[in-house]
Amino acid sequence: MHHHRCTRLHTEALACTGAGPSTEIVILSEAQRSRRTCILLLLLPLPLLLPLPLLLPLPLLLLLLLLLPLPLPLPLPLPLPLPLPLLLLLPYAFAFAFAFAFAFAFAFAFAFAFAVAVAFAVAFVVAFASEVGAGFSPDTLSRQQKGLQPLGLSSSNTPPAKLRPMPPIQTIAVLGAGTMGNGIAHVAARSGLHVLLYDIDQPALDRALATIHKNLVREVAKEKLTQQQADEAHSRIAPHTNISHLAAADLAIEAATERLEIKSALFRNLDHILRPEVILATNTSSISITKLAAQTRRPTQVIGMHFFNPVPVMQLVEIIRGLQTSQPTFDAVHALALQLGKTPVEVNDAAGFVSNRVLMPLINEAIYAVMEGVATPEAVDKVFQLGMAHPMGPLTLADFIGLDVCLDIMRVLEQGIGDPKYRPCPLLIRMVDAGWLGRKSGRGFYTYA
Repeated sequence: MHHHRCTRLHTEALACTGAGPSTEIVILSEAQRSRRTCILLLLLPLPLLLPLPLLLPLPLLLLLLLLLPLPLPLPLPLPLPLPLPLLLLLPYAFAFAFAFAFAFAFAFAFAFAFAVAVAFAVAFVVAFASEVGAGFSPDTLSRQQKGLQPLGLSSSNTPPAKLRPMPPIQTIAVLGAGTMGNGIAHVAARSGLHVLLYDIDQPALDRALATIHKNLVREVAKEKLTQQQADEAHSRIAPHTNISHLAAADLAIEAATERLEIKSALFRNLDHILRPEVILATNTSSISITKLAAQTRRPTQVIGMHFFNPVPVMQLVEIIRGLQTSQPTFDAVHALALQLGKTPVEVNDAAGFVSNRVLMPLINEAIYAVMEGVATPEAVDKVFQLGMAHPMGPLTLADFIGLDVCLDIMRVLEQGIGDPKYRPCPLLIRMVDAGWLGRKSGRGFYTYA
């Protein structure tokens, strides 16, 4: 169990911004003055409300007049201009109209004063929120991700992690010489980086170097590279079976088997071997970056960098932030992806990320369709090629990825999300148990020479 080292750097935060303790006091006093000003503005409309209670008796008096008999002078002048009943009601009608007009004017004045008061109250709340919310501005969030506290605020409970400058990336370590590992080594060397390719199995390294050489020759034949560029790229790749030989790397990309226990062990070893400022990336297609980061003493420097097969051809790279991943780590890996000629897409940490959370259930359901006799593998693939314009059907793609990899990802989805819809198809499990892994084993849903 590793204990993550954290130190409080409130003083460093002030120093990094060129401010001292006195600056913090000035900022707080400015906020206080702003709030006092808003309070005074809020009180300004209150005098408009004070005379309103004094006017309340007036409509009451007018209503009383309506209830009292109005004596008429006798004898009445004859002939009367109006019938006597209407003449008797005329004063009451005038009094009622006056009372109604006065009440309407009173209501309008009260509504106007109330609206003014509300407007000033809203202005006060907005001004106060802007002062308090200054600690949550984009600049402040960026400072927090770098391990700094915003000026004027303090956090004694969550001290920031110690900042380490990111080294320039010239040499990368690639752990795993399988299909994805040799592809990553290929594009890194082609982009001018030195590559330390690690695998515990020397024959796996030999196969990887042969594959990289064959792919470079193909790129020369297609005039994507010159022969000199291909030779230089190949010379930049150094194979190793001793993990301690990776100590010179400026960044490590793990591309081992899709098993949490294997990747966790590699991350713990790399954490002790590599320099403290080095980023640890993983090519996992489904495992939690947050879990892997927790295996190290540098969780802010752990990130997902999910390439797609075949790596030299496919443009996409999913860049996955763990819960602890810092912004400088993300920026460095984003820049590296661009340097490798890839298109990076930011994704948050969730089982399967985006690609496999959508793709693997599709493949799994296609396998169910075969198992249940709905259609043959050829028919399923033809439907997707001709009906959905897919370049290859889901079962051909599963053979290409590796049925063992598909099974591992489905199990990660099932455990990580907890929804039974991600349960691996029994036929997929039986094929993996039989060693029918797809193209790499010579047999999957199709037979390969």
